[in-house]
Amino acid sequence: GGYCGWCGWVNRWDFQNTQTLLVADQQLYLAAFAPPLPSPSSLPPTPQLHWVWLGGILGTVLIVAATLGLFFCLRWHRRRTSNNSVQKLSEHSGDKKADLERRSSGDRKPMAAWDFGDYQPLDQELGRGAFGVVCKGIDRQGRFVAMKRIHLATQKDLNSELKLLGQLDHENIVRLYGVTWHDESMYMVMELCAEGSLMLLLNRIGPFAMPMMRKYGLDIARGMEYLHAHNVIHGDMKPQNVLLTLEGNCKIADFGLAKVVAHGLSSISV
Repeated sequence: GGYCGWCGWVNRWDFQNTQTLLVADQQLYLAAFAPPLPSPSSLPPTPQLHWVWLGGILGTVLIVAATLGLFFCLRWHRRRTSNNSVQKLSEHSGDKKADLERRSSGDRKPMAAWDFGDYQPLDQELGRGAFGVVCKGIDRQGRFVAMKRIHLATQKDLNSELKLLGQLDHENIVRLYGVTWHDESMYMVMELCAEGSLMLLLNRIGPFAMPMMRKYGLDIARGMEYLHAHNVIHGDMKPQNVLLTLEGNCKIADFGLAKVVAHGLSSISV
């Protein structure tokens, strides 16, 4: 609305948007017919954009669910395959208990149980041998053990050592707890002799004193007597294969070259 001083025109229309122009000290009101442009924030939401966001979220959820499902399926398949492989190895030596009963004496204890349960290897190497690497491990009860990781090339030759260790039970012979798999590697789980080998101790302190020699020699002789009484020849007796416990007892280990001989045979070539 406004008034024109030249012609006496009076605005009778009501425009929402007007502009004022000053001409010869007179104010002119000009109607602005173009509506103001909306700001980006005032735009109404687009329904199609909501569906795009919803589709993206659902697609992401489906991809994550499929990935997790594939991961757990592969893990289950690997564990099942590993257990089947170990079970076949155990069945291959299924006559070990009967053979033990035939050759055992009345005062012998039962053979070590074959346990395919959970053992966790620790990042602490104890030693290396021709058949694999020995590291420290732990079971679910918190008991520390020695875990011998077997090379793939030597797994087929492992059956003889498993048979022998499964049949032996003596305080001066390393005890076998079982066989297990971890991260697609095969482990022999054995008694932990935390002080290392006799050779390692000899390198540390030099020649043994007479009481130590007497003690260690007696332990080794008892273990060898037990082996020979059950027709077993170790075949690789050396200080590296005699291990020491925390109590200072000697235990004979590493039966990879051991042989069972016929009764009465005095020697064997290995």
